[in-house]
Amino acid sequence: ALMMMEMDLICGAYECVSEDGKQRALKSWWPLARYYKKEECGENYGRWTPHREIWYTQRLTAIESGADSVQPLNYTEWKSSQHGPKPIRFLHAYTERTSHELFESHCLN
Repeated sequence: ALMMMEMDLICGAYECVSEDGKQRALKSWWPLARYYKKEECGENYGRWTPHREIWYTQRLTAIESGADSVQPLNYTEWKSSQHGPKPIRFLHAYTERTSHELFESHCLN
């Protein structure tokens, strides 16, 4: 398994430091893998989808074009852009909760 730092590097992450060294931000060209593991990520469909492929292709094209509007984003910006539809977020929360309950009732007793 890859370490978190290795996964961050694959996503094009790097630490940005202000000139005075007092402020730091982790920015990346692609969403960090750890965000997709959270319930609030409505763009985690559990697999690669045509919808994700279109998004990926559009972002890659924009990055390669050198457009000034395309920049690496920090965690909060990625979180906002990957929030996804509410029903998907609800499904993630429901699945996580019921899986945990099932495991506790059948495997821990």
